[in-house]
Amino acid sequence: MKPETGKSYKELHEKWFYLIIALLSAYLIIRLIDESNIITNFPFDFTNDISSHMAKLYFLAEFGFRSVVHYWYNGYDLFRFYPPGWFFFTLPIYLILKNVQLSTYISMISIYVLSLTFFLILGKKLDITWKKSILFFLFFLANPIAMGNFLRVGRLPELLSWAFFIPFFTIILLYKDKPIDKKFFLISIIGSLLLLSHQTVFILASSMFISLIIIRIIARKNTGNIYKILLSMLLIVVLTSFWTIPFVLGYEQTSIANYNFSERYFNFSGPLLLESLTSIFVTLSFIIILYMNRKNEKNKRNFYFFLPQLALAIIILTNVIVFIPILNKIHPDAYNTLFIFLSSFLLLKTKFSIKQRKALIISLNLLVVISIIMSITYTPWFIKNNDTDKSTIKLFKSVDGKFVILKSESSYAKAYYSYAPIFYQISTPSGWSHQEISQDYINDIKAINENFEKNDCDAFRKSLKKVNTTEVISYKDNCKKLETCNLKEKASDKDACLYTLKD
Repeated sequence: MKPETGKSYKELHEKWFYLIIALLSAYLIIRLIDESNIITNFPFDFTNDISSHMAKLYFLAEFGFRSVVHYWYNGYDLFRFYPPGWFFFTLPIYLILKNVQLSTYISMISIYVLSLTFFLILGKKLDITWKKSILFFLFFLANPIAMGNFLRVGRLPELLSWAFFIPFFTIILLYKDKPIDKKFFLISIIGSLLLLSHQTVFILASSMFISLIIIRIIARKNTGNIYKILLSMLLIVVLTSFWTIPFVLGYEQTSIANYNFSERYFNFSGPLLLESLTSIFVTLSFIIILYMNRKNEKNKRNFYFFLPQLALAIIILTNVIVFIPILNKIHPDAYNTLFIFLSSFLLLKTKFSIKQRKALIISLNLLVVISIIMSITYTPWFIKNNDTDKSTIKLFKSVDGKFVILKSESSYAKAYYSYAPIFYQISTPSGWSHQEISQDYINDIKAINENFEKNDCDAFRKSLKKVNTTEVISYKDNCKKLETCNLKEKASDKDACLYTLKD
């Protein structure tokens, strides 16, 4: 469909975005300041992946890459199944500062600065003004989904991978309409960094290679370059083989093989309601903006170029994705992040009529205000250490053997499993990287809590011994329950207690 005759089509002007830039910038800065509490308060709350990353950073510094770490899971192979990119990125900072919390926060800030730099380079290369480049950055990393995932939950490996996606996307766009030369193969290095930071993001980014191939087939131009595209993909495999080969060979041995996020798609019950509605909104927005780009632009190549991502959006909206291997193992928020990036790019590059521009700018301002209000409401602020945390830390001083935590209701047990090795060099049969171990071992760990809940003391004691554990930390009434199971009190502080198996 061609634009109506006589209408003037122009890109959205920067002046219409000043309020959006001001609001998103202010909110991002406020959130970053709030997250700086991590420097003095180790995160023990349930909104938490970052404690796991801090522990692995410590393990890398202490034991080295692909070493066997005895602090978790009775010994596990560090980074055999988890991408090491962010940890090597942050390691120099940690080696200088010797402070895992400060190093992690500086790393977080560094990734945001790096991302902004990449967006400014993208703008320069793809003819986007610096103001729009800043807006692009804010749309991408200051939206509620990004705030929750990267800043609050602390998924820094994924954040770093998305940062590398920016130059990856830039190179792909630069070669969309021109022959591939030697400079294109820089994408193999960027793609390798992207994969080594987070494999999920790499899978989504790989769809851009398909875009390059499709545009050449449809245009019947530069089709001879397709083998160069395939070669660049092969180079990524070669450059990352030191990690990808062990990962692939041992994949079936881990619980990753059992991952399936299909239950999260179009699940409108309980806490998944907002996530499902957000996924529908973000995916539909991408489809609508892509349609508007195709309708308003004389050159339809953008539409053909984004066909793989359009197909991905359709299989998500139709829920077909739950039946597709690999794709159904990707968290919905990762898809949302991709579509937010692509929608933002198309929004800034598409020419709109005067009527469309007015409607869009009003809608965008309202959307930003609503999204900030929702983020303030639903995305938790940093939770400082409570009395339970302080009591648990005191008990670590009395732990001699391996320990587990039972029934921690106010804080996250896995966060304690991250803290204990870093600051007290004590071990647990559990840990905070369950995807790297077998499902059978995970079941053995779960059995400890299950037997305790069933009041089956004999089975509970046997389940502790099966994973070579002698000490248990718990809280309130569960302390008396441990005593009835013939465990001996070793230490206590307020509502927290440490018990040990009797000989």
